[in-house]
Amino acid sequence: MSTSWFNKNSERAKAGLGFQDLALQEFRSAGISVQSVPDWLKSMDPCLENKQVWALEKTWGDLICTRPDGTYLFIECVTASQEETVFPMSKLQFEGKNKWYLFGWDDQRHFVPSGAWNSYVKKIERVTARESDIVANVRRSQYSSMRCGISGLDSFLTSEFRQTSAPAPRHISAPSVEHLV
Repeated sequence: MSTSWFNKNSERAKAGLGFQDLALQEFRSAGISVQSVPDWLKSMDPCLENKQVWALEKTWGDLICTRPDGTYLFIECVTASQEETVFPMSKLQFEGKNKWYLFGWDDQRHFVPSGAWNSYVKKIERVTARESDIVANVRRSQYSSMRCGISGLDSFLTSEFRQTSAPAPRHISAPSVEHLV
């Protein structure tokens, strides 16, 4: 796990924050209720310091979307600006049934469930990038070829936000008192 704090002035961070902002706007343009996780965290606790928010972001991701049923879906944005990029192993704290990685470059968007991606990336050879930052070298094709993944924002929204509603459960009434006598 990385012991260094997020440096918002690094080129990698600038690219990542730019992609995160773009993804936020794309979700909003599609009519999805979404906000950045730092804003969400600070709305719950305005006293949080930046270091605390950055630490919590490793667990909660970059974006929080509210589904029509009121449940939350968390998105961790990962920029793949080059054909081969690094994936920080510190991101493996981002895991849960309602958590998805969004890998993006150019106009490509690939969504992968966090559990599936984390299991996969743990098997890839790791290297030390700087100080104690352990990363895996990953090619774009590895993001986009995951069988459990979803390619494209529209397909993801259809899958996760615009599902046809399941039939209402049949109402089973309680037995009447006459049947108990």
